[in-house]
Parts: sequence; C-alpha cells; structure tokens
Amino acid sequence: GLSLSRLIKAEYFADAVLAISKEDYDSWKAKNKKIIYGGVDMIEFPYKKIKQKFVLYAGRIASHKGIDVLVNAMPKNYELIIAGSVLEKDFLAYLKQIAQGKNVKFIENPSDKKLISLYQDASCFVLPATARDYLGRAWKRPGLYALVVPEAMSCGTPVIVSNVGALPYFIEKDLNGF
Repeated sequence: GLSLSRLIKAEYFADAVLAISKEDYDSWKAKNKKIIYGGVDMIEFPYKKIKQKFVLYAGRIASHKGIDVLVNAMPKNYELIIAGSVLEKDFLAYLKQIAQGKNVKFIENPSDKKLISLYQDASCFVLPATARDYLGRAWKRPGLYALVVPEAMSCGTPVIVSNVGALPYFIEKDLNGF
C-alpha cells in the first residue's frame, strides 16, 4: 500500500494508472485509470480433487491479516497451517501464544513448491484480513489484492475471506467460497 509512487504523488505526473483491484483503483486520484487483475498460471497451480483435513492460511504474517482471528476460531481437534514470511516478529510470538493447546503448525518462508502442495492439499483456505488488528490499530487499506486467493482456487481449494478491501470481489457466493 505504501510505495515511492505514493510518496511523490506520481499519479499527478502520469498519463494513466494501472490498478490491481477496485480498492486500489478507488484510491488513485488520476483521471485515466484502469484495473488489471493479477492472474494465476493454472499449470503452475494445478487443480487437485483429493484434500486433506486441514485449514490453510498462506501469506505474509502481519497483524492486519487477521490470523489471530482464525487461530481463535479454530477448534482444537482440526489442524490449521499458517505458512508465510514473517513481517512482524511480535505478532508471530503472539500467534504462537494463543495457538497453545490447539493443532496449529507454522511454516515460515515456505518454498514455492511447498506452498503449491499446501494449496492443493488443504480442505479450505482462509484469509481473514481485518481493518483493525489485535492491538486496535486501524488499517486503511487492509487488502488491495490477494494473489493467494486465486492461487488456492486454481488448486481446487475452496476459500473463505473477510469482507474487507478487494477480498469480496474474488467470491461468487455458493460457487467458489464464502
């Protein structure tokens, strides 16, 4: 959400802006703008029908991703795998604390091959991004575009996302997720 182009207000100098989602599109003040959604190579992320019994969160481990909400919601007898790069070490420590006594596994910095395997094997993928994190901090732009959602879908894994940012635009109710 924050880049050099935002700091120098490049939109005022540009002829056009390419946005990655409706949420991103609405944030630019440029007159000429277009949305180009990210795509997924379906050969790289192949469909797999047979699933294992675990819920998957994949993505950056950061407080606005709402992973704590997911950990708290998980029943003790069902496995949750949290896979991703750690952006906030304090948040990871908090997640490990609230996960005690639950069936939660952390995979830091998974390889691309491992991540694809997790997508393929998960019984569902959950991205519970929030507008307010566990410390009460508000996030203006909690989800511009989450490539992890169509990656999971490409592998045949149903998805559950929160109703923030661009996430609702991925879902066709009762067809590919909730």
